[in-house]
Amino acid sequence: MRKILLILSLFAFNIVVLLSDSDYFIGAYDPQHWAGITFSSKDKQGFGIFLEIEKNNETVSGHDIYYLIKDVGPNSGDGKYSRIVVDTSLPFKKGNDTPILDKSKPSDNVVFEWSRIGDNKVVGVIKVESNVTIYINFYEPWDYKNIFDYEKNYIFGRSDDYNFYFISKPGGKRDDSKMNFRLKYKVKKGDSIFFSIEITKKMKEKVKLVSNIKKILKNNREYYNQHRVRISGENESLVESIVNNINWIVSIQPEVPAIYTPAGRHLILPSPDNKKKQWTIFEWDSFFNAFELSLESYKLAKSTLKAVLKTQYENGNIPNWRSRWAGTLDRSQPPIGSFIILRLYRRFKDRSLLEFAYPYLKNYNFFWTDKVSTGNSRRDGNDNGLLEWGSDKDLLQHWVPKWELNADGRKRAAWESGQNDLPNFDNIKYNESTWTLELDCVDLNSLFALDNECLAIIAEILGNHNDEEVFTKRYLRTKLLMNDKMWDEKQGIYRDLEWKGKLSPKIAASNFYPLIAGIPDKKKAKRMLKNLMDTELFWGDYVIPTINKKDPAYKDQQYWRGTIHPPINYLIYQGLLRYDFFKEAAELSKKSVKLFLNIWKKYKLCRGNYNSKTGEAGGNRYQSWGPLLALIGVEEFINWDIYGKVKIGSFYKGKTSVLKNIKDYSNSYTITLSEEALKVVLSKGISIISSSPIIIKDLKIRKRSCEMIILTDRKTRVTINGLQGNKFSVYINSNSYITKRSEITLNLIKGEFKITIRRINIEGK
Repeated sequence: MRKILLILSLFAFNIVVLLSDSDYFIGAYDPQHWAGITFSSKDKQGFGIFLEIEKNNETVSGHDIYYLIKDVGPNSGDGKYSRIVVDTSLPFKKGNDTPILDKSKPSDNVVFEWSRIGDNKVVGVIKVESNVTIYINFYEPWDYKNIFDYEKNYIFGRSDDYNFYFISKPGGKRDDSKMNFRLKYKVKKGDSIFFSIEITKKMKEKVKLVSNIKKILKNNREYYNQHRVRISGENESLVESIVNNINWIVSIQPEVPAIYTPAGRHLILPSPDNKKKQWTIFEWDSFFNAFELSLESYKLAKSTLKAVLKTQYENGNIPNWRSRWAGTLDRSQPPIGSFIILRLYRRFKDRSLLEFAYPYLKNYNFFWTDKVSTGNSRRDGNDNGLLEWGSDKDLLQHWVPKWELNADGRKRAAWESGQNDLPNFDNIKYNESTWTLELDCVDLNSLFALDNECLAIIAEILGNHNDEEVFTKRYLRTKLLMNDKMWDEKQGIYRDLEWKGKLSPKIAASNFYPLIAGIPDKKKAKRMLKNLMDTELFWGDYVIPTINKKDPAYKDQQYWRGTIHPPINYLIYQGLLRYDFFKEAAELSKKSVKLFLNIWKKYKLCRGNYNSKTGEAGGNRYQSWGPLLALIGVEEFINWDIYGKVKIGSFYKGKTSVLKNIKDYSNSYTITLSEEALKVVLSKGISIISSSPIIIKDLKIRKRSCEMIILTDRKTRVTINGLQGNKFSVYINSNSYITKRSEITLNLIKGEFKITIRRINIEGK
């Protein structure tokens, strides 16, 4: 054995270390090896294993297994339980040409299941359903340096400070036929390979296989399934489709080390020498990823948020993408970070997240309007107060990936929008002097307004009243300018404004973004809603197309030209909620969920976009923002907005569906939706049950009182149980009465009702 010093590359910039109770990061974190496990210490040493499968004299491993995945998940996100299934009946090494088959049909599978025990141990099993040869490869992930050696009945690994022990039953045969250090297992249908791994700083004299591996895996599987957020009844796989996908995409920045979440395992850029893939962070993808992760794991969400914030350049830019070696210093992506972070704060009340994020978000906001060497504001080339997408010509990098080679300014500016080839940008000039498109864009100005609104709220929470005033003024100015210059009274929609003074003829789905930022008044919002629900423009069996159906580009049905993209649906859904368009929001939710689950249930895929004519899925097989369509369905049960108001319930049309184990800072909720009723049970023992579908807004449970707003579209009865006491003052709008019953019954007609219930003590107060 020999001791090897770790040779680590210097990191280009600082990334926050994930605050964890563990000394090790253990997971399937190497983007090349979904069927693998990496072990990283906080002092940046580590080991890795990955599976290689041989069948009919052909072998497959690494990224080629990506195309053979039959089922991703469950994956608890903390390493306590993970399972992935590989379909060996598919042809090997065909890449994107690998057939996509109905995953509900029988096939020859290899099941890779493992579980973390405590801080430094892993146990697992590899189960095979056909005659194959399994190789377990031992390797150096990333830039880590280690050595391995064969001992009598186990594998020993050594880095500078750590020891690695692997043992299995049956024991594998030493195999030196390749450069890889590996064990060979010739197994038959129905066989299993049980293994245990341990990382220690102290040398072990004896190495034994952990006993009862099968039982450990079963218990951890059952525990996770019992305690995870889940839905029963209609759409019972809804939460699973979100969490399984996003948790399997989670990866690591090994130089830090820290957890982050890429846009997909297939979307990690290589090194400039085209030899290594380590990590790549995309801006708005990462913010959406964090929100998906928060459904079950706030810790993973927070780590992902910190990782993307720390990609920020000195000029305030949180870039379109940044990798270990390069990034887009010239451009960013849609500014949604403050919107996501504020909503997470409202749910979890973690002030430390706001304190950490606020300086980054503040600098990022001013990135869009700072003066640059051209003499104008960075993204206000015509100096009219409205912003354009752009690309700083003087900040282009020397190395770019192949797909960016020879890209002109107009294309780079379109990439900043996140909607790379949106028809709105067709025939729009990139101004070489201002470095912007000659088009004031509805989507950018809406999201910039929303960013200012959220930052004003965050500044208020943090007690920074000077900043609160600054951001409030910036919000109101953008809102005023959009209503003055971008509103098309004839069509009832906001349109992009060309520099020559004409409103653009193009209407995209993102032209509805003003709803999320509160730009229109209620009258204008209703006119916008009419356009959204128009079946000749946007509405139909499959919604929402990125460009309206009358546009010539709609027929293209590729990328952002007429297809459906999850982030668009998600942002518009939030806009509908902001204006209390609950019935339309419920319909959008139902269509979005159906679109996503049709593909998930049959093919177990998480696609990036969908054909708006046929519903057929396209894009990468596993893209991180795909589950946003399913997340809309979860948020029909419960939603936390930027103002801290909780919306529970839906004007739901469908079979009974129950959401369990979803939590915020003070409660765990069980919520039942049906066409007949809403039932909400809180961990505090309080229940709210209605006799018809209702919406509960701004629910507040205090020691002596309960407050909420109830919206109902018909006559309904609402009963509230579990409040402490037996005498209450009940206020319904301006009316009040006293009841001595512990069960409080509210008889409501159609409308909106402000409900306040206060406990009266013995003295009558």
